[in-house]
Amino acid sequence: MCILFIKTVENANCGEYKLVLVNIRDEYYARPTKPVSFWDNRNTRIIGGQDMDKGREGGAWLAMNTNGKIASLLNILQPKDEISADKKGRGFLVVDYLEGNDSPKTYLDQISKDSSDYNGFRMIAIHLKSQSIEMSTYSNFDLKTMQLNPGVHAFGNNKMDQKLWPKVRIGKQKFEEIVDKHKNTTSKSQLIDDIFDFLSDKSIYPLDDQMRSQGRDKSKSLEKLNAIHVVIPENNYGSRTWTIILVDNNLNVDYIEKTMKEPIDASKDIEWITNSHTFKIT
Repeated sequence: MCILFIKTVENANCGEYKLVLVNIRDEYYARPTKPVSFWDNRNTRIIGGQDMDKGREGGAWLAMNTNGKIASLLNILQPKDEISADKKGRGFLVVDYLEGNDSPKTYLDQISKDSSDYNGFRMIAIHLKSQSIEMSTYSNFDLKTMQLNPGVHAFGNNKMDQKLWPKVRIGKQKFEEIVDKHKNTTSKSQLIDDIFDFLSDKSIYPLDDQMRSQGRDKSKSLEKLNAIHVVIPENNYGSRTWTIILVDNNLNVDYIEKTMKEPIDASKDIEWITNSHTFKIT
């Protein structure tokens, strides 16, 4: 299940990062996906990977526009009997936020009115500006929007009023250690290398009662979900895309994605491809 780590510094000094964002996308290997690129035919410049699953084409789990808006979507783990295939695609919530003019809180308050149209999700919406950072989160399990202060945040697949899963809690500590070690942009390449090394950690952490409750119909695979780098070849499922977004104090952006090359065959050596884009928030 996906993870999002964020560190924001509202008044970053020269040569420091205003934002470091790391995302792990766990998904079925057979689900068709476009690697990161700037999207065509949009009323604003948007960059991100895209879901190309039938009926969900063009949705996204993480994307950004050149105006400084970022959105990320994480599913809430639910038993199969609580999930409906007839619900709307959640990935379009990301797209709609990036194409619109609403602030993070205003947009999330707005979607809360129709949140029952979707299976369980948590959305994080950000707007980076030269002198400020707006950041809010919403989950349709909790039915409330929460504004977030600058600092370090971690999000997983739990409900907002529940404690973080062990892998997210431990991952947050490791993420914070890495970004604190490389605060200055002069060590950017080492920061990126250290983050990707961190994301490749396949250590499996002990389950807790909350995970068992959320995944009560996934007894065979639940333990394997409690790793930073999820690998479940028997289900053709795992961590297949890693994304790093770096924004410095001058609003220069590095958007780096490392993803499995399709078609993905879990029985063979998997090829990873890395795509990087740089631009400036305007």
